[in-house]
Amino acid sequence: MSVRIVKDVVMEKFYLESIRKAGGRVEDLARSMYVQFVLADYNLYKEAEKAAGPDVARKVHKNARLRYVPWIIKDAFEDFRIGEVKDKDVSTVGRIARRLYERTSCPF
Repeated sequence: MSVRIVKDVVMEKFYLESIRKAGGRVEDLARSMYVQFVLADYNLYKEAEKAAGPDVARKVHKNARLRYVPWIIKDAFEDFRIGEVKDKDVSTVGRIARRLYERTSCPF
């Protein structure tokens, strides 16, 4: 497991404990994290658009997403104990795609 994921897990536990102490639920944590993600994502796009126009903003937005894909795939290979993906191994590719979605919410 990568150091980044370990730190993410520690932070998620901290947030979850804080929400529970405040009388919240896991769904509240998920909702607040999703809202934060959407706001950060939106602000990234809008600031790039303001600085360089919509074409550059789309490229910046896409590249910001794609930079996470290699480490998520690497983690998926480690987590699922995959040595290699065989030709036409749709279920493994599907599991990796699901991991991408779970980790980034909107990778494609």
